[in-house]
Parts: sequence; structure tokens; C-alpha cells
Amino acid sequence: MTIRDPEKDFIRVNKILGKQPSIGFIPANQIIPWFFITIISYLLTMGFFSLGLGWFFTVSFWFIVSWWLLTGNQPHLFTDQFRKPPGDEWCNGDSFYISPLPSRRSSRIGKKGNHSPLKIKLKPKIVPNQFGGNNRFMPFQNETDICCLVEINKDGRQASAILLNQGSNYQLVFAFRTQGFHDLLLNSEVSGFAASLEEGMRELPRGEKITFCTGCYSDETSRCQELEQLANTTDLKAVSVLTRNEQRRIQQLT
Repeated sequence: MTIRDPEKDFIRVNKILGKQPSIGFIPANQIIPWFFITIISYLLTMGFFSLGLGWFFTVSFWFIVSWWLLTGNQPHLFTDQFRKPPGDEWCNGDSFYISPLPSRRSSRIGKKGNHSPLKIKLKPKIVPNQFGGNNRFMPFQNETDICCLVEINKDGRQASAILLNQGSNYQLVFAFRTQGFHDLLLNSEVSGFAASLEEGMRELPRGEKITFCTGCYSDETSRCQELEQLANTTDLKAVSVLTRNEQRRIQQLT
């Protein structure tokens, strides 16, 4: 039996991470639809028509298989086809700034908003298309809680944030970019990063929260420049073609 060195060997990752949850061969997102299909089949075969258990199992199996074939492992893609979107596409609505403070609103808006939060619903834009009809464009501001952009200056430091308005609650969201962690780490590196995160979380005020949006991005600039130089300086046409193909492939992958 080989003993792994935690300081040199990579940490093993569970292979089921990122996979769709399931119970045996049954996807987890199919359990609730199958449950309702079974109830409907029972009501039809045993409640209304009294056909017996044989018909109950046959009809249930038929409905379940039909539903599974139609929806696959992502039922939402099938059911979303029956939901009509609010418009043909999104657009940037012509919204104007309304101060969160009622005292700083204009007299016309102040009468409508009084001392409560105010959010105006923007009307969709109807634009003629080339086929003689009209396209309906919905302002994306109607689907967000964004109130405005703010700038904070305190103690010689400047920070920008997004002010969200949810009913009578206001929230400031500060967005920033930081260097992430590699997905292949040694045990010692994991411990160090975990300690750094724990120390940083202690600085968060009570009642606040932080969200990490992680991703993996590659920068192919240096490699493409290297391949470009090789393709331009080589005297062999075949090598130049192969180098160009590799350069194109790298651009597609990144």
C-alpha cells in the first residue's frame, strides 16, 4: 500500500462533483413530476374508471416514459417552451433618476411617492421589423432592483457601489475583482488559503454577506504571439500552416 505525501501529492477530488444528483438511474429532478403522474394515473384508472391495478401500472409507466422522453434530464428546457416571454428581446429603458430620499424628489414625483419607496415601471418599446410586424422590447430595468450607482468618499478612500431597492429595504453592493485559487492545490496550500479566508471573513460587519462568483479564464495572448512569430519566420510552408492551425485552435479553446 502506497502512502501519499500530503505535501507533494495532489488532493483527490470526488468524481461526482458537478454531476446531476440522482437516485439510482432516476434523475432527482424527475422525482416530483413522476410523483404527480402516478397520482393522476391512479385517479384516472382506479378512481374514475375502476380499471384495476394492471391498468394503473400500465398507464403510469406509459406516462412516465413519455414524460422522460420529452423532457430528458433537463425538464425546465421543455416546460419553458410553454411560457411566453414578456417580449422578443431586452432593451435599455429610458429611465430617469429618482432619489431614495423623498425630500430630494421633485414636487411632481413627491406627491406620488409620498414617503415610501418609488419604482416606476417602464413601458416596452414597440419597433417595426422587416416582415411588416412589430417586435416588443422589454426594458431590463423592470426585472432588476437597481436604484442607482453611488460613490462613497470616506477617510480619503473612494468606492463605488450599486444601490438596490427592494420595497422599503435598501442595500449597497460593492463589486470587486480578486485573484482566485487554483483548482489543484497541495494540503499545505489549502490550509493557508483557508486561514486567509477565515481571517478576511472576520472583518465583515454583522448582518452583511459576501458572494464569490468564480470562474476559470485563460489568456492566450503570449502563446499566440509566439506562434505568430514562428509562422512568420519559418521557411517551410508546412510548418507555417501547422503553426497557424495550432494558433487558431488555441483561440477557439480560450
